[in-house]
Amino acid sequence: MSSSRLPLWGPGGPAQGDLVPEALRRAQVYLDAGADCVYPIGLWEADALAAFVAACPGPVNVLRIPPAPSLAELAGLGVARVSYASLLHRGVMEQFSHVLSSLAAEQGEHPHAG
Repeated sequence: MSSSRLPLWGPGGPAQGDLVPEALRRAQVYLDAGADCVYPIGLWEADALAAFVAACPGPVNVLRIPPAPSLAELAGLGVARVSYASLLHRGVMEQFSHVLSSLAAEQGEHPHAG
């Protein structure tokens, strides 16, 4: 499956709804070129995603960043695929770091424990 990324503006850029027409234009180009799915990076607000998904002639992949709607909401909007990029890895590594710190602190309290 080929998924074509449509990088748009990030936080602090134009309003999400203003990005939809350009995202749709790019999506059409990629789908015409044979992409199986489009990935409008930069759209995460429910209204903008709903407009994009409704007008997009192909399946849509969404980056599930913290401001994005829940999985259930994304499914309800018609999103075909959800990606987490490095977010899952970062979350696991953060948790792992907390566990290691806790173990190190505990070891400091009991230096002869094995």
